[in-house]
Amino acid sequence: MHKSLWGAYAAAFMCATSLTTFADEMIAISPIRVEFQPNQSIQTVTLSNRDSKPQRFKISAADQVMDAEGNTRDAETFEYSAKKLIRFSPRQIEVAPGGRQNVRIMVTRPQGLPDGDYHTHLLFTQEQIPLAELPVSETKPDSKPARGARMSLSTIFDVAIPLVVQSGKVSSSVVLNTLVFETRPEGKRILKGNFTRVGNAEGKLFVRVVNSKGENLVTPKIVRLYREVNTANIAFDLNDFGRNYQGPAKVIIKADKDEKSPVISSRELVF
Repeated sequence: MHKSLWGAYAAAFMCATSLTTFADEMIAISPIRVEFQPNQSIQTVTLSNRDSKPQRFKISAADQVMDAEGNTRDAETFEYSAKKLIRFSPRQIEVAPGGRQNVRIMVTRPQGLPDGDYHTHLLFTQEQIPLAELPVSETKPDSKPARGARMSLSTIFDVAIPLVVQSGKVSSSVVLNTLVFETRPEGKRILKGNFTRVGNAEGKLFVRVVNSKGENLVTPKIVRLYREVNTANIAFDLNDFGRNYQGPAKVIIKADKDEKSPVISSRELVF
């Protein structure tokens, strides 16, 4: 069985909460997003093994593109792919229990590369370590296995983090056009925002929806529109409080989630 865990860092392909928790307990990746500014060419990503057993991973680059509904899908290549601009080493790592391993990422921008940003994902694919290669102590059954060890040995997973390469002069902005209630076929009520991106790079906004007391009615969300998308519809799930709330609300839009980040705009909404 092979499971993908792009969720925490990019787009969610994995719906099984138990496996997501399992992977979070096993490994940590830092940073969870890599962004090369125009003057940067080398960065490092660190994978830490939180598990009680050694872990082996194959490392590759995998493209994802965004559609008009804000969803992402696999792509072999596309116009703004960063795969052709990056190299990384090593391509396979084995990390001892409690240990960590660095992956060095290098960017080469060819002459004449148009200004703007290019993106891909750095993909860590878990590989099973044959029993013959494990220390004797690791092959013996434990009377009290660690939480992670309770998973089937046939279950492996991917974890991917976004990787963005900027070239030349980069600019972008995102605006919220409309925000309306919508009921999905299964009867679930959501808020759906229509956003427009302009510029030659990914755009980002941080969106909150609150009542007069500042209580969140949806989970605060960073909205990202990749460069290949000019307009997208983004869904916001109401939280438990928001599902039962009736009355006035305010949509607060900021550049990022930092508390000190100034409010870009706001608008009124009635639940």
